[in-house]
Amino acid sequence: MEVIVLGCNGPYPSSYGATAGYLVRTDGGFTMLDMGSGVFARIGKLCKPENISAVVLSHLHFDHMSDMGVFNYYLEVLAKAGKFRGRIPCYVPPVAEEIARLEAQYPYFRFVGVKEGGVYQFGGVHAEFSRLNHGVPNYGVRLTSDIGGRRLVYSGDTNECAALNRLLRECDLWLGSAPFIGKEYKGSGGHLSAEKMEDLAVKYQIRAVLTHLCPVHTEKDYENAVFSERVQIAKAFKSYEV
Repeated sequence: MEVIVLGCNGPYPSSYGATAGYLVRTDGGFTMLDMGSGVFARIGKLCKPENISAVVLSHLHFDHMSDMGVFNYYLEVLAKAGKFRGRIPCYVPPVAEEIARLEAQYPYFRFVGVKEGGVYQFGGVHAEFSRLNHGVPNYGVRLTSDIGGRRLVYSGDTNECAALNRLLRECDLWLGSAPFIGKEYKGSGGHLSAEKMEDLAVKYQIRAVLTHLCPVHTEKDYENAVFSERVQIAKAFKSYEV
């Protein structure tokens, strides 16, 4: 299993950048983790978008799902040309009114409200979801590959919490959101700092990729904030083996 970074900024993209979007590739298919601004245009470098097995939206903030609209337009054009049938499953927080809105706006997707601790299968992985600590419902996911049993955790946006710690205890690679640096992190709120993410990676002896890079900081700022070789700073189009 590998994960390719398509976008790693937040809450808005840097110049020529993109917000949250990560393509997971296994022998069993492709899975998209979030679909932020600028992400859809980059998918085609790696696969045909209509061949994606499933989309996972950690939560419904725009920097994590704004390109769902253009993805839906793409599928609509293919469908009218007779080149696409059906709907792509999309796993989202279980908020009934939000799911109803999504179904009305994006008819070429089938929206599934995930259950706490629920396990789902798609794209050559088993996916286990847990609600984490953010201002709106945000569900982290642990993807376990059907072949080899490797485990990827994607936590969306969250601060530290018991559910995040449970996900990290069984993890080979963690994609984490840590936009804050140093004194910007107050210990509360719905995001980690680079330093706090590093602490957790060291605590659980796991490899981690730091995402949600805020454009007010440079890449060098983030690199200077962490010291452990366990933590890498996400880069667009870089591939990470799980």
